[in-house]
Amino acid sequence: MSEPLPNCIDLENTFFGLAIIHPEIILSTDISSSDFFLHKNRDLWEILVKLARGNTSPDFAVITNEFAENEYFGEYGGAAWLNELTSYGTYSNTNNVDYLISEIKEQAYRRKLINYAGEITRNAF
Repeated sequence: MSEPLPNCIDLENTFFGLAIIHPEIILSTDISSSDFFLHKNRDLWEILVKLARGNTSPDFAVITNEFAENEYFGEYGGAAWLNELTSYGTYSNTNNVDYLISEIKEQAYRRKLINYAGEITRNAF
């Protein structure tokens, strides 16, 4: 039985909730889309960064409209999913951003190590 890859989905959700509520944190972080465990979170981060770099306030309506162009938006949960993420941010504050980023990046690093170990093992045969 294989173990699940390291992740911290609840912390990712909290981070996104904060980023949606406090968009000023989007460009002030050193996190990349590949650091997120879920593909939908990777896609969302790319959209948030694109909007922030374009000086567009990433409010709920703008994010929903931008994300609606993604073919998987409905599969991801659509506007209800974005609304759920926003609710995560209401229970936290921006003082937690550094902690959230640290934990998300730590889990991403662990996943990369596991992937590298798998490659080394496959190449050994």
